[in-house]
Amino acid sequence: MKIQQTSPRSQKGFSLIEVLVAAGIGTGIILMMMMAMRVGTEGFSDSTQRIDALVEARAALGVLSDDVATMVGAGDENFGWKATDERFHEIWFLTLKPLEAQDSSKAVGDVCYVHYFTAVTQDAPVVDSAYSRKLYRRFVSSGDLLERLNNGTLPTPVADPDRAEAVAFNVTRFVAQPLARTNAAGPLANWAEGNGLPVALDIDFQVVDSDTAGLMRLEEDWNLTTKIAQTMVLEDGDEYDSRAGREFQLNLKVGHAN
Repeated sequence: MKIQQTSPRSQKGFSLIEVLVAAGIGTGIILMMMMAMRVGTEGFSDSTQRIDALVEARAALGVLSDDVATMVGAGDENFGWKATDERFHEIWFLTLKPLEAQDSSKAVGDVCYVHYFTAVTQDAPVVDSAYSRKLYRRFVSSGDLLERLNNGTLPTPVADPDRAEAVAFNVTRFVAQPLARTNAAGPLANWAEGNGLPVALDIDFQVVDSDTAGLMRLEEDWNLTTKIAQTMVLEDGDEYDSRAGREFQLNLKVGHAN
């Protein structure tokens, strides 16, 4: 009977060089997998931030659209507009809201008041927290509004964030240009006091994602007066285009024009 002999090579196993080569190859594969996962995670994070900004802006425009669609009034004394500067406007007007959309303790009818404005405020009530510009909506239920109307005045359109709710964050442009007809057959023109209620609003709304907003920590950044803000947000110094922002443009017909 033959006895099978094991060769010296098979008894020796792997050499140190072979182990080191195998370890290097394995480490390289692991590093490549980690890099691929990191790129994928960063891409997902960026996409999520863009989607969040998109959803947030659309939600704010949905609320604004609903308010404008139910705008009421007997003349331009029931509507107000102010251009803070070329990029930021304010509007205030009367609107119809069902009782369930109001403060239940202050709802006596359906005529309410809304005021839209932007303001630069801190993101949290702590020292050294970052600033951002937000779109605010001040809402006055019918009971409080009626009390003021009985005194012959509308609520004062003061841009006070403490009396309003932030409906959108990281805002770099909010232009709400009211339009009116100078005559029944004429084209639309920019609204001015004395023209009654506007027929429509041209809305130009811009927001930036969280990454861009994270670099704009100062109040001056959100006023777009610093170099870093102008470089990130404005397109070649243009006051209207935005390099990093997402822009929404729409034309809203006011309630009495529908």
